[in-house]
Amino acid sequence: MSEMVKVDFQGLTVATFESRMATEISRLIERYGGRPLVAPVLREIPLGDNSIVHEFGARLMAGRIDLLILLTGIGATTLFDLLKTRYPWPTVLTALQRCTIVARGPKPVAALKAAGLQATLTVPEPNTWIDLISTLDKHRPVKELRVAVQEYGISNPDLLRALEQRGAEVFPVPIYKWALLEDLAPIRHALDEIMAAVRSTPITLLTRKNLAVWTALAKTADPQSVRISTRFIEDDSLVTISHR
Repeated sequence: MSEMVKVDFQGLTVATFESRMATEISRLIERYGGRPLVAPVLREIPLGDNSIVHEFGARLMAGRIDLLILLTGIGATTLFDLLKTRYPWPTVLTALQRCTIVARGPKPVAALKAAGLQATLTVPEPNTWIDLISTLDKHRPVKELRVAVQEYGISNPDLLRALEQRGAEVFPVPIYKWALLEDLAPIRHALDEIMAAVRSTPITLLTRKNLAVWTALAKTADPQSVRISTRFIEDDSLVTISHR
């Protein structure tokens, strides 16, 4: 049996950019001996035009959706809430139960459970779009299937393209978009601390959604002394910030 890895930050400052669970993550960092530097970056804004969701609802009710991919928990919950505004929930449940439902990780699984549903397939960690496609290839090939993809923040063209290349008829369903928080002071404070700490040592920030934000903020902080480099690993972007 493998030993459990013990985490001890030993007083290090640990930056967290989470918005919805900032308090919980801060407490977790403190529990393991770190000093949390909380700097929420983005907020989620529901799309004002729900016409695509309404079209999805019409297709779902008509039995024209074979497989539904849920990428996020909040996106799945929002999608269900929007469907409830147009259709009786028992009718929606029946229609969803006719579909193969694919959950990309534990958050969509929890959203399904709260709605009285369960995933047909759950994508294993690290829950990337590549893992999602591999899961479908192994357990539910999508050739000639009508596949709806609940999107979030920004679209993932690699995922959509991979589904289409496998012969699926793909219907993206955007639910919300990302925007900067109105108060950027915590982000700029965190950036100042990070830039002061790294000196000549690079720091790597994970996740696609924070890439553009941190690149822009780092350049505006001190464009003469900051070097930005980016590369892509699977479906996540890595941005490395360091002093020249």
